[in-house]
Amino acid sequence: IYWVFTIIITSCYTGSIMAFITVPVFPEAIDTVEQLLDDDYEIGTL
Repeated sequence: IYWVFTIIITSCYTGSIMAFITVPVFPEAIDTVEQLLDDDYEIGTL
């Protein structure tokens, strides 16, 4: 019966790690001009 518990815990742990790794993290949105001026953003074009 312990092996069933082990399989469930392992699959939950693996799923959590994979979800954490694959979900992109987006930076905060800029709401005001002051935020844009206060942060060190670099803008460039090609």
